[in-house]
Parts: sequence; C-alpha cells; structure tokens
Amino acid sequence: MEILQSTALEVISANNGRQAVQLAMEHKPNLILMDLHMPGMDGHEATRIIKMDEELRDIPVIALTASVKTTSVATSPEEDWEGAGFSGLLRKPVQRSVLLKEVSRFLNFSVPAEAAVQEEQRNAEKPFLTPEVLGEITKRLEGDFMDSWRGFQKRQPVQEVRDFGMRIKELGAAGKLEVLRRFGDDLVSAVNNFDVVRIRDLLKGYPDLKGTLEERAK
Repeated sequence: MEILQSTALEVISANNGRQAVQLAMEHKPNLILMDLHMPGMDGHEATRIIKMDEELRDIPVIALTASVKTTSVATSPEEDWEGAGFSGLLRKPVQRSVLLKEVSRFLNFSVPAEAAVQEEQRNAEKPFLTPEVLGEITKRLEGDFMDSWRGFQKRQPVQEVRDFGMRIKELGAAGKLEVLRRFGDDLVSAVNNFDVVRIRDLLKGYPDLKGTLEERAK
C-alpha cells in the first residue's frame, strides 16, 4: 500500500491471492495485509493456505475489505474475521492514521501524531464513495432493499416501512452517505407522524437513490 511505502517499513506487494501465498512463503514477513476481494484466489483462501503452513501460521494477517457493515444484516464472512484466522479487519478506504495504528499493534512502529492529524484532515475532505463502496451499496439497494420496496407497492405496513427506513438510515451512516441517511430519517419521521402522503412520496422516489449515488461518485 502507498501509505506504508512512504514509511521506513519494507513493503512487498502481491497482485492476487496466489502470489500473496507465494511471497509469504519466500519472504516470511512479520505482518500480512490481505485484501479479501482479489482476482483468482481471494483473500480468504490465501489466508487459509497460509495458516495451514507450519512456518507461516503465526504471522498475523489483517483483512482489508470494502464491505459496508450495518447492524441489521446477518454476519458476513468479512465480519467473522477472527474465526477465519485474521488478527484484525480494516475497511477501505483506510485512513493513514487508522492503518498505521493497526500496524503498530504487531510491529515496533510508532505513528507520528502530527502527520496523522494532517492525514485525517485531508481525508475528511475526500469523498468516501469509492467505486468499491458504491458497488457494495448498490448491490444492497438492488437486492434485499428492493425486494422490501416492491412489497410496499400494494400495501405499506407501518412497522415494516419504519424498519425499512431505519435500515437505509443505518446503511447511510455506515457508508457516510448523507443522501441515504437523510432518506431513511425522513421516512421514519413520516411513519412516526402518520403522514401517509409523505410516506408514499418517499417510497416512490426510492429507485432514484441509486442514480443519485452514482452522480455523487463522479
């Protein structure tokens, strides 16, 4: 990663899971940062092979994922990182201070406080909606969320619509996306106020959320 390459740490990069395993066997690094979503062999399989090797099993592996977690969905393989043999989990895009702090748990490496603060300020100005994050959120919006929305075309049970709004609000909060957080908040508020017209207007505009997010990502 570019962030680590700018430090005094020696960094070896792999383009896929198979190469990651090969490089781990050749160099026996002190720490491995494993992207879970790579072409060919993914990070889960690569880590499983590494942990089966007697000479490599004790090397800590930190998982990297672009998945967005919300409290309303079932545990995914990414969330069960400890059970999968990982020593930590970082969500992309990773801020410099967060990455260096995690690395310092395993390596004798200090995080420069001033540089960390400056990086936090720079990242605060950058959009969170990377292509990977957009793809993950779009998948959710077109999957189980869309299934729920279709069910509301005939009837709108108050509690189910409220839960739908809360889930979208949580997704927006997790992804730092104000457009989703505000939509969910408005829908919950309309339900709490028994504003049927507002509820229907908001639900009618749900399919436009994807286009709004894609526009923001440009």
